[in-house]
Amino acid sequence: ILVIALLPVLDFGIIAVNRSVEVAQKAAENEDRILTANLANQTNLYLLRAEDLIRSLASFPFQDIDENSLGAVYENNSFQEIPMFESLIVLDDEGILMDIYPFREEVIGLDYSRQTFFDSVKREERIFFSRVTFSSVGEQPVVGIAAPIFEQEPERRLVGVIQGSIRLQGLSSLVKEFGIARRTGQAFLVNQFGEIIAHPDYHLIKEQENISNINPGLAVVLQAATKDRDIFQYSTPQGIEYLVSFQTISRTGWKLVIQQEMEEVLAIPSRLRQFLLIVLVITFSGAGIISHRVASYIIYFRKRLEEAREERLRQLKEMKDVLEIKVRARTRELEELAQSLEEQVKGRTKELQEKIEELEKFNKLAIGRELKMIELKEEIKKLKEEFKKDFKK
Repeated sequence: ILVIALLPVLDFGIIAVNRSVEVAQKAAENEDRILTANLANQTNLYLLRAEDLIRSLASFPFQDIDENSLGAVYENNSFQEIPMFESLIVLDDEGILMDIYPFREEVIGLDYSRQTFFDSVKREERIFFSRVTFSSVGEQPVVGIAAPIFEQEPERRLVGVIQGSIRLQGLSSLVKEFGIARRTGQAFLVNQFGEIIAHPDYHLIKEQENISNINPGLAVVLQAATKDRDIFQYSTPQGIEYLVSFQTISRTGWKLVIQQEMEEVLAIPSRLRQFLLIVLVITFSGAGIISHRVASYIIYFRKRLEEAREERLRQLKEMKDVLEIKVRARTRELEELAQSLEEQVKGRTKELQEKIEELEKFNKLAIGRELKMIELKEEIKKLKEEFKKDFKK
């Protein structure tokens, strides 16, 4: 009975565990969305800050952009104690390098007119972000940002280009800091070509690894994505399932990716399931032992009750036999007493009858005497009257 009574508890436990798995997954998805959006916003702000600095330099008169102005921007802007820019350069409208900070004399006067960024900025007259390259100075990953410099008077015309090499080392620190603080959690940045440009493991950046080489399945999903942000699950060829959240950085087309193994996401519900199973096994074992003990006690008490019942029936039978003997003896006594009373009644009745007969005889004699007396009185009265008559005569 106890085991059957515990079956609803088992059903409830299974439902609770399944619900906890769903809740844990939803919570992990919401947390990853928030972390991804936060990290993407930080990355976007980092790039926006670099863009604003380049725009501010490009707004200066061309003749005022020199080593001092470049140095002021370079020295006063950093992220986590890492300078934001690898270098800042100024080109004239022909692509000739006019100034550079930090200063390198050997590059002054070099021709950049054939560089992609210079041609794009000159042709489109807008901010340009280049592909990721590696600096020849510090062998650090950098992305170029360039902006046109215009002269407004007497008419608006392009007079030069300001270009900066943004350090991606700061973004690597960013993804390392804001990555999921879990055993299998990881955050990283890939560009539109699938190249890893920011990652907690600097070796992957230095080797210019592509996400398609490291994780082909994830690369396929990211390349096929049509949304700016999404969250999904995928499995590696080794059968490891991951929960992945990504968001596209609108300024560059990069994708900020956060991934984590589903095993860790569902670790708490899995432990809860194991704990529940252990509890249920212990509970059912305990229920079985308790049921056995209860059944043993019930059988014992039933046996004792049966023995007590039989003993009571035996006593009642004995009492019944004794009572029947007493009733029969009392019945004989009452019969004898009734017979004796009947004989006494007959004797008394006979005596009364005799007395009644005597009284009747006496009554007859008394009545006859009275009648005789009345006759005598009448006769005396007649004699007196006759005497009176005779006396008067």
